[in-house]
Amino acid sequence: ITLPPAGATVSLGAPVTLIVAATGTGELAYQWRKDGEEIPGATQSDYSIESATLESAGRYDVVVTNAFGSAISSGADVAVERWSQAITFAAE
Repeated sequence: ITLPPAGATVSLGAPVTLIVAATGTGELAYQWRKDGEEIPGATQSDYSIESATLESAGRYDVVVTNAFGSAISSGADVAVERWSQAITFAAE
């Protein structure tokens, strides 16, 4: 793994993309994980969330595998911030 994924802090509903770079002999396979659990279908060198939810927050890593073995990237923390809101009442 030549470039591990970088963490991010995003607003609720914003997109986020995690990217890993790796080199090795032969074809490389990727499997992204969130909090240690495999993410179904997340098998590319990048992983995108189109619209972050509060459940999107967590620690992401990726397992990169070739014919000689596998390597696990360092973890990337994704934080999702709630929208802030202010309510102002007019004076009577």
